Amino acid sequence: MSQYVIIPLIILILPVVNSLLLPQISYTVPSSNLGWKDDTTGEWFDATGARSGPPMNYWRQSMDERQYNAEMEYIRTCLEEGRGDEQLLPRPTISKPFLNRKLLQTWCPLLLSSHPLTPILPSPPVPNPTPTTTPRTPVSPPFLLTLKRTNGVVMGTRNHYGIFQAHLKQGELITATLEERGEGGNGRTVVFEADEGNRAVNIGTYDNLPVNLGCVTYLSSYVMVSSHEGLKTVWVKADKVEEGYESKTKEDDVLTTAAW
Repeated sequence: MSQYVIIPLIILILPVVNSLLLPQISYTVPSSNLGWKDDTTGEWFDATGARSGPPMNYWRQSMDERQYNAEMEYIRTCLEEGRGDEQLLPRPTISKPFLNRKLLQTWCPLLLSSHPLTPILPSPPVPNPTPTTTPRTPVSPPFLLTLKRTNGVVMGTRNHYGIFQAHLKQGELITATLEERGEGGNGRTVVFEADEGNRAVNIGTYDNLPVNLGCVTYLSSYVMVSSHEGLKTVWVKADKVEEGYESKTKEDDVLTTAAW
């Protein structure tokens, strides 16, 4: 009888202690009124109820959702099957990934040199879900890697979506901080140069596996994939565990790093 009491307690504790949620979707136009279409009736809805048609900027919303859903499906294959099927990913659109501002955030490793690292935890319930609600899977990574400009934030030029960090320049210094999680976890910091050539950079090792950056084959706001000497490393943006499921604004990307 005691087994039926202990197991639910473990399930409740694990997502809270030393866990992360897979990233929620970040909309290009965060202030948009999100809408969806009922495939059965053809009617349109938003959070307030029925509407006469799609909301303004729905084309951008649907593009954001298609990319996010494809990348999260890729992440699920990494977590559940220990491999990443890159055919699931959209076509890469970033030509110089090792100079792109999207590097500058906190990353959670899923595959390290083709070795699975991060287990899935039981999913928490989603309060009041709608068709635009992002289900978010908790995971428990052994370490996090934060990349930021060594000499401080450099902002780019404002565009019609807002103002964000500028892209990196060739040779600009980046500080990589690897932080092992849990009690007694170790940390290390390495400074390296941003490189248009996308060459490999070694940050150290974890469990006798090399932690390498560079050789990036795919980069987005949520996912970074690299391949070095035939071995694949997959990172996902690290989101802090939080109670709600509200979409963050693009202001989260301005400061570039997750709140750790």
